[in-house]
Amino acid sequence: MERCQQLGIAGVEFHRIGIPDEYVHHGSQDVLRAQYDLDAKGIAKRVKAFVGEKRPFRSLGEIAEEITRDLPDSYFEKLPKSDQVDEVVYGVRSATK
Repeated sequence: MERCQQLGIAGVEFHRIGIPDEYVHHGSQDVLRAQYDLDAKGIAKRVKAFVGEKRPFRSLGEIAEEITRDLPDSYFEKLPKSDQVDEVVYGVRSATK
């Protein structure tokens, strides 16, 4: 938020989440996170409530299509084939080779 202000970016909405300024009972992290909606389900609920119907969501596929739309086919030919992913990403040869 500070960086947006420093850069003069206006019209950006934020929704801050965190533990309220109150006494917090002791307990396991998963229970406390759930109590304050800081677990995965609670964060998703907060995001849905904040975003609501005012902003359409685009799928990851739509975003990828937009990003790669102008790339030539030769760019994709250089990418590893699906059976080479483990070797390229993890440095591990596939057991099927």
